Amino acid sequence: MPHQTVGVREVFTDNIGDSLIAVGLITEVGDYGTLSMLQYRSGQWRTFATASGWVYTAVRYGDTLVIGGNLRAVNGVTVSRIAARFDGQWHPFGTFGDVGEDLGNWSIRKLRVLEGTLYAVGSFEFADGELCNGIAKRENGQWVNVGDLEYIAADPILVDVIEYQGDIYACGAVSLAPNGARGIIRYDGTSWTAPGGGILGGPSGGLCMAIYQDELILGGTIHRSAGNPGHMIMRWNGEEWRGLGGHLRDQNNDTIGEARCYALLPYEDKLLVAGGFWYAGGVPASRFAIWDGTNWCGTGDEWEGYGESLTIFDDTLFMASGYEVNGMPVDRVAKWVGGPIEGVECTTVGVSEERRAADPIVYPNPSNGLFTLNAERHANAPYRILDPLGRVISYGRLDALGSATLDLKHTASGVYTLSIDKGSLGRLNLPLIHE
Repeated sequence: MPHQTVGVREVFTDNIGDSLIAVGLITEVGDYGTLSMLQYRSGQWRTFATASGWVYTAVRYGDTLVIGGNLRAVNGVTVSRIAARFDGQWHPFGTFGDVGEDLGNWSIRKLRVLEGTLYAVGSFEFADGELCNGIAKRENGQWVNVGDLEYIAADPILVDVIEYQGDIYACGAVSLAPNGARGIIRYDGTSWTAPGGGILGGPSGGLCMAIYQDELILGGTIHRSAGNPGHMIMRWNGEEWRGLGGHLRDQNNDTIGEARCYALLPYEDKLLVAGGFWYAGGVPASRFAIWDGTNWCGTGDEWEGYGESLTIFDDTLFMASGYEVNGMPVDRVAKWVGGPIEGVECTTVGVSEERRAADPIVYPNPSNGLFTLNAERHANAPYRILDPLGRVISYGRLDALGSATLDLKHTASGVYTLSIDKGSLGRLNLPLIHE
């Protein structure tokens, strides 16, 4: 882009305007008090509006283009965090924030049209004078709340909203209980709850959602070490949370450090994923990966900067907001020019990942007496170890990831039995061969 920026927050395909729109901290003159909204058409960028205040998101609502953020004015028209363009002009489109306060840090983080209804989520308390606590919808020309959302401690900061199986889901920094039940919430038309207990762990939260193969995919700051079945990405089938093919991984190709997921885009039969990760399911995938329902794929590119938004425009994939790809500057928006969106490095992890979760692995086996156990489906289960005569010589409990280190170095060589308690399903017995 021929502009200065420290972050493009969203790239959006405007099908009615036949253009790509980029919003964020974008300026032509280095003055971040006046921000530019850019339009890309016929291979050229142009400024189509200027704003006072951050612009986080844009959406087409019927024949109206709506933008949201921490807006004060658009093209000189005074607004309150949200504006709409119709009849060739920009207009205010409601009032968001707190009653009687200035704009401050209150903002709209995401706009989505779900089943013909426009939704806004963010860090606002009120919309058009009605208490909303971070989520509102447009009805009869005004903004109204979505149920009576009550939260714990700090004000919620919701960053995405989606409809799944007839319910409304919202994610972000939100908690419905002092301990746990955070990061994602669901409204069934009557009340707000945390589906499946929400995201487990302390500093956690959902950052993006998508529907793929009849499941809700949740990306964000999600730690497997806190007991979540996925690391930085999970899937929900309406009844339980599950991991997604080996997780998004950090620079060490493990699930210890941060590897946040910021954007999800279903495209044809694939799920496109962007964020701050280095590996997907063990496959090198710098900031961008492809999940085809069974395999994770990487493109082999090297990004500097996180991938924050994805869209398809004119049959081409665009991504924000990395500032270099393979050592070449891209000014925070890049497009894929490698033909069809297919990975160059893939691994079969989908079905086999689920199989590994169902079938515990003990390794090395045989060993010199020190074994490692991975049994994700049996997290926190008690276990015991029996000697060749059937006597219990050791016992313990698996951790929140279903893992344990088993030390038999003090025992004689022989075949021992690891017995895992599965509750009402009985016990699972595995051999331990101590050489």
